[in-house]
Order: sequence, then structure tokens, then C-alpha cells
Amino acid sequence: QFAEVVEEELIARHNCNLKGIYLFWNMVDKRERTESYESWNRVIQKAELHLLESRIPDTKRYNKELSSLKNSIFRSTLFPPDNRQIKGSGLCELIDELCAVTHLDTTHTL
Repeated sequence: QFAEVVEEELIARHNCNLKGIYLFWNMVDKRERTESYESWNRVIQKAELHLLESRIPDTKRYNKELSSLKNSIFRSTLFPPDNRQIKGSGLCELIDELCAVTHLDTTHTL
């Protein structure tokens, strides 16, 4: 509902500088049946909202970094994630897809 309101009230009426809304799945539980996600994908499609293909899995790596024993940072707006933690995170795929949608250079340094 939130995405529909933003789309209808802000984007369609040109009340802001947004070009569109692109949803993506995060905290995807690999143990969850795909039928659940497919059902929600149909709801999103019926609402005529954009859904990216990239998915960010639910992972415990975010909780582990909070430990004082860890010397690497994964979630940071200042520092890049540790290369050992980036594998399987889905972030590179998400960045590539966002760059394609926004027509930005797809060369990234993750």
C-alpha cells in the first residue's frame, strides 16, 4: 500500500523528483517455499509496481559484525564490505541491477 500511495500521489502527479519505485526482496529465507514469494510477486505485478530480480538473503553475517571480536565491517555507509563477506550477500547483483535501471555506469568496486 505504501508503494502504491507513493506511486500515485508523488510520482504520477509529479509532486517530487522521483522517477519511479523499484521494489526488491530482502531478508529472503531460503527455507521458505518459493510459492509464497511468487504469490506476492503476482500481487506486486497486479499493482503495476516494478520488482527487481535481485534478492538479498536473510543472513546472520549482519549480527556477527556487532561482536567486538570481529575486525571487519559489513554494514557501513563509509567503508566497503570485507571481500570475504560480500560473497552470497546479493549486493553486487543489486548494485548492477540498480545501475542498469538508473542508466549509471555498472563498474563498481565491491
